[in-house]
Amino acid sequence: MSVKHAYYDELRAFTERGQSVVAYHHADRSAKVEIQAQRRMADAAEELDIEPLAIVRASRGTNRLFLVLAQPNHRPRLEERLQHTIRGPWHAELKVIRRVDGATRR
Repeated sequence: MSVKHAYYDELRAFTERGQSVVAYHHADRSAKVEIQAQRRMADAAEELDIEPLAIVRASRGTNRLFLVLAQPNHRPRLEERLQHTIRGPWHAELKVIRRVDGATRR
């Protein structure tokens, strides 16, 4: 365990209990934000054996990514909330990024 980081094995404890997870990632300068988002989703799918629903990019100030890992029974409700985000008053500040098959890994 790290003070500033959550490792996949720590997140796995939640997903194995049937809980959905929203994990924060502070974007850096290693690649374009969209590429970083695709990498985080590909890594999560591989490491946690759960298909990420999406990443929400918050771009006011610094770029922050919120990885949405939804359990199957939670997916419809979380998808509904993502759609509301796209159409809601924060639509200019928040972008929903979906996983592309074959996303580039590190």
